[in-house]
Amino acid sequence: MPQVAKAAVAAGMGWVVINAVVDYLTELRQRALAPVFSVLSDHEQIGKIQGQQIGAILGEQGTVLYIEGPGVRDVAKIRTKAMMSTKPPRVTVKTLKGDWTQQSGDHGRRIVAVVEHISGNEHRDDRLSKRRHGERRPSRIRRA
Repeated sequence: MPQVAKAAVAAGMGWVVINAVVDYLTELRQRALAPVFSVLSDHEQIGKIQGQQIGAILGEQGTVLYIEGPGVRDVAKIRTKAMMSTKPPRVTVKTLKGDWTQQSGDHGRRIVAVVEHISGNEHRDDRLSKRRHGERRPSRIRRA
């Protein structure tokens, strides 16, 4: 990719690297007429937020199916460790290894459907799904 980046900068184009640390940006910046930069995610904070969201949805106890990214990637390990540090202590986490593809996500959904069918929770109140699809939470404020 460094060769493509050099060609882009030589042509007066900007260059952005997302979620990767590369060693060629400093050199590119010396010749660049347009912005050259990188944007990184704070994977530890992402994991902490995941743990907090689990607590907000489940309360103090329950079970979560957590689809973890590829084990060869440090970001998956960092996110998982941070999530485990902020989730409520009595929430059990069942981890499924995934590869962050549509196919892997579909596999996880099929597993959830089977578990719900076996446990008899097929028609449970899926609060997360409803929020994701735009349904609003019932208001706790009573109007006179």
